[in-house]
Amino acid sequence: MNGSDAHADKLHYFTEAANLFLDAPLFYVSRKLIPNDYIDRTLVPDAVGRSYDEFLYGGTLFDCPPRTVCEVSTAFRVCFAVLELEREDGYAVLGPYWPEDAGAMPELRELLVMNGVPLSECEGYRAYFERLPVISRVRAHAMLTGLPLALYGWMPDPQPRSVTLDAAQQPCPVFEEDVTAARAQALEQRYESERRFMEAVERGDDSAVREMTIIRLDRLPNRLRNQKNLSFVLNTLLRKAAERAKVHPLYIDGISAKWAVRIENALTLAGLEPMQHEMIVDYCALVRKHSLARYSPNVRAAINYMHFHMSSSDLSLGEIAKNVGANASYLSHQFNQEVGMSVPEYIARLRVREAQNLLTGRAELQVGQIAAAVGFQDVNYFSRTFKRITGCTPTRYREGGHAIP
Repeated sequence: MNGSDAHADKLHYFTEAANLFLDAPLFYVSRKLIPNDYIDRTLVPDAVGRSYDEFLYGGTLFDCPPRTVCEVSTAFRVCFAVLELEREDGYAVLGPYWPEDAGAMPELRELLVMNGVPLSECEGYRAYFERLPVISRVRAHAMLTGLPLALYGWMPDPQPRSVTLDAAQQPCPVFEEDVTAARAQALEQRYESERRFMEAVERGDDSAVREMTIIRLDRLPNRLRNQKNLSFVLNTLLRKAAERAKVHPLYIDGISAKWAVRIENALTLAGLEPMQHEMIVDYCALVRKHSLARYSPNVRAAINYMHFHMSSSDLSLGEIAKNVGANASYLSHQFNQEVGMSVPEYIARLRVREAQNLLTGRAELQVGQIAAAVGFQDVNYFSRTFKRITGCTPTRYREGGHAIP
């Protein structure tokens, strides 16, 4: 679409209004019959999809009179409302939808027979048709009447025109080729954005939020279900990015399951977009905390083993090396080189960090209980180690000494 930012904002406003008030998509088709967006074909039966192509690329748009809203009924009696716009803005297209006030509709089996669809596929077509919004001609006309009034200051003819297509109309190959080329370019841009998004999450960079618009699942009739599906796709992409960052599957599974439950339990659209942003930030924080991408496989395995067996009294270099399938001396050298500290020191710091969490978060636990919980068998040795690493005793830390520089 051409025009100023204000022009584009008004177009976007009407697109959102159509989704909100009519539960139907409003999109734009250029003079070369290239849509700025596409009807998602995931749930559209093949013959219905072909009827949509016959409408979009068969020349019907060119036949719509200027300044007149046309309600086009496809071979399946599914409708689109069309209005030619000014300048290079092309055509505004609202739909697909069922016409509320079009009189008696043919029975589904009759529609299938008319369009050469086997009756064995009846239930699949029924499921799709039941999801389409039902819109009256008056409401569709009102939506497209407001668009040119806001953009150009004029209103269409108060009498809409009805156009009925039949199955004999075929799409023009030239228009289809143009659309294929445009779709290929759009896909290239989407995959590039997806790459940037995944790399940002893999780094634990919250700027990934800005790339979230790569995920599009428009055109599903139920808008809440549509947004939930989008959120599930986002959750999957984020999980894959965390895997690439070498975060252990245990951590990924926990955060993924948490968000899956929250998404499914969402009751309104209003809460889903903020939830998507929050989910990205949450995964980025997980990556910053648990990414082991900079370490070799041996060291990654050793670190994960230490985290998952921190409270074990048998946790030692020899035990770790045996469980990760490495030579103890080689693992020790490799660990020192990559992590910058010895295995025993890493274990001590890991245990002390967990003890810090328990000291401030579990007031009912005694210091001796916390020492045992994090793997120290001797409470005095725990206290000495804790003071060496944090600069104060466990008791002082709990009392607020951790806030003192």
